[in-house]
This record gives sequence, C-alpha cells and structure tokens, in this order.
Amino acid sequence: MDEKAACFVEKIGGVTFLVSVKPAEKAKQTTDEFIKALITKECLAIEADCA
Repeated sequence: MDEKAACFVEKIGGVTFLVSVKPAEKAKQTTDEFIKALITKECLAIEADCA
C-alpha cells in the first residue's frame, strides 16, 4: 500500500470494521470525513436492524 493510503480496524460494539481507503485528487471529502461517515452509516443500519 502506498504512503497516502489509510487502513485500520475499528471495533464498535460487536461489529469489526476494516477500512482501507485511497485518496482521490478530486475527492469531495477528506479521508477522515469519509471514514466517519461510513462508520456512522453502518452503525445506524445495525441499530435499525436490531430495533
């Protein structure tokens, strides 16, 4: 993986997220914003499934 890519594992509750992203030149969001939005979306989907 090149040095501009980001990869990490985050465990939230009983769900483990493996995130691997590479920046795009014309990206609308920073890597951090994208990761936060992705994890938030997945957590909300999990909550909806459990309700």
